[in-house]
Amino acid sequence: MLRKVISVGLICLFLIGGVVSCAEKPAPPTQLPQKSAITVRAVDQNNTPRTAAIEIKKTSGAVVIIATTPLDLTLEWGTYTFIFKYQDLIIEKTIEIKQPTQEIVAQFEIPQQPVVLEITSDELLLKIHTVIIGRREGKNVAELENWLLSLVNQTIRVRGEIAAIYEYGETITTGFYKLIGYNPYEIICHGDISLKEILKVGQEFTIEGKVDKIEFGGNRVVWMKIDKVVKAH
Repeated sequence: MLRKVISVGLICLFLIGGVVSCAEKPAPPTQLPQKSAITVRAVDQNNTPRTAAIEIKKTSGAVVIIATTPLDLTLEWGTYTFIFKYQDLIIEKTIEIKQPTQEIVAQFEIPQQPVVLEITSDELLLKIHTVIIGRREGKNVAELENWLLSLVNQTIRVRGEIAAIYEYGETITTGFYKLIGYNPYEIICHGDISLKEILKVGQEFTIEGKVDKIEFGGNRVVWMKIDKVVKAH
């Protein structure tokens, strides 16, 4: 009888211990989403940093963020669409994020603005005078002469004091004047009549326009069109 009681007691203890041990087993850890530290940049064709608008979307189409570059952020692993906008240019990249750190770079091919020569009227006229006198004296001024002739049909900016303004119907003729030694020289400029309200005789301006003609004789040596008045000084 005593053996039965002990046996039953041991069985009960075993069962109770088993239940307790099962109840005390820790739950498996929750699997946290993996994340990446992301750096987003935009550059031009020369690798110069540019500030671009950036929109990041999930594959579902949900927008994650709208910001500007450069940008540092954290993203969960997955596939995203990066849309970069700079001026009128757009670059779209679909990228899988699966590394602890990743860098996303958009390189824009930005059209280069032509370099516009800026020169004072005095400098331009002095160069032409140098060619004229050099020719007379038999000096080699071919390099300077060719450079000056290369300006024809090019857009340049000339800064100087307006010498006079004349009206001819819907246009005006104005220009710059310089006396070098005993030689008077003129740059003749023509443009729309509306420029009469902007340009003032005796005041210094920078004008921009295309060179029509350059000559190495007489007083009127440069003819050019005024496309715009850049600045009054």
